[in-house]
Amino acid sequence: MGLKEKAKSIYLDWRREEEKKRQERLQKFANEIRTEFSKRFGVEPDLVCCQTPITAEVLCDGIRFKVFKFEETIIYGIKPLSFRPFILKRKKSHLSFRVQTKRREKEIRNLVDLGKAIVEEGLA
Repeated sequence: MGLKEKAKSIYLDWRREEEKKRQERLQKFANEIRTEFSKRFGVEPDLVCCQTPITAEVLCDGIRFKVFKFEETIIYGIKPLSFRPFILKRKKSHLSFRVQTKRREKEIRNLVDLGKAIVEEGLA
């Protein structure tokens, strides 16, 4: 096997492995969305379609939700009067469910928000 063939073979193996890892991340994100959606709204979504590991679409009862995953770093405390400041951090993530109304995109945190979007603004 020559150098070109060996390089192609290694690249193709690497690409397959990366695609496998990407699919696993997408599946993990889809499961996270299903769990959070069920907890938040009390029903299972009909369809979860992940575009990236942080964006997805959910279809439930004819309503299309856009889902975004936000991660933030929370600082618990700083140790003052030290030559080396000590910061306790923890990453926290949350999912933002949004629907398109006739006027704008609206974040839906619970069933009250969803009901308000349906009754007062109308879904697009």
